[in-house]
Amino acid sequence: MSAPRYMACFNQYDVFKHCHLRDVLLLGQVSRMIQGSIAPFLSSELLRYLGYYENGQDLKGIMDAYTMMIAGAGVTAWIQGDDAASVTPLVFFGDRTTSMVAYLLDKGYVKAETTEIPIPASPPLLPLAYDFLIVASETLVREDPNGVKVIEIHKTRCSPQNIVPSFRCTAYYGGPFW
Repeated sequence: MSAPRYMACFNQYDVFKHCHLRDVLLLGQVSRMIQGSIAPFLSSELLRYLGYYENGQDLKGIMDAYTMMIAGAGVTAWIQGDDAASVTPLVFFGDRTTSMVAYLLDKGYVKAETTEIPIPASPPLLPLAYDFLIVASETLVREDPNGVKVIEIHKTRCSPQNIVPSFRCTAYYGGPFW
């Protein structure tokens, strides 16, 4: 089953209204199957996507420790089965972002305002009415043989999971599902 179909299954609303009791009773078994098969697959795909920018395990560890999430066109491409690494930037959201910025600066990324590296255009994530949710933003870039890698890190007023409905693109975070 392709990633978009999984997402369609996970995002169904009012699913219990249309289920027979026998189907509801099978959900425990399905949950174990998801935990044993789909979750590890998605986790490995997430690590591969993060690994394009830097060490995937390290980035995921910071995401988990500080309840950060990724969102944006790259994540949407990833869910659709497209090459997420070809879509820039990688976008992090969190209410505590200092560790992520420090880690990436240590790994050779530089702040966009201090360099001449051209940054590709990307679509906005939040409608203008929700700009107040972002406290501060950092754009970090690094040029390597594979091209320019751009990472945006946005500090939010509250936990980023609380503002997910405001995003124009599908969003994930480093939570227990991974």
